[in-house]
Amino acid sequence: MEQEKSQQQICLEDIKKAAEKLYGGYDKLSAESRTFIETVYQNPDLTQLYAKVREDEKTNKDILIEFEDNYPDVLNGDNLTDILKAARAKKKG
Repeated sequence: MEQEKSQQQICLEDIKKAAEKLYGGYDKLSAESRTFIETVYQNPDLTQLYAKVREDEKTNKDILIEFEDNYPDVLNGDNLTDILKAARAKKKG
C-alpha cells in the first residue's frame, strides 16, 4: 500500500535479491515467510489482505499470551511457530 502511494513499486525479484544479499538466498527464508510474500504479490486487494494479516496477528498474540500464562518460561523463538500451529489446530478441532 505504501509502495502504491509513493509510486516506488518493489517487485518480487527485488525481495528475492535482498534475501540473497541478507540471508544467502530466498530459500533461506522460512516457508511461512515465502508463502506470505508470494501471497502479497498474488493478491489484488492489499487493503483486505492487510486487514486479514492484522486480525491473524492479534489472534496469534492472544494465543501466545494465553500459552505463556498456562506454561510460563516455555515459549521461545525456537518453538513459537510450533506452538501457534498446535494451538490453532486445537481451537479448530
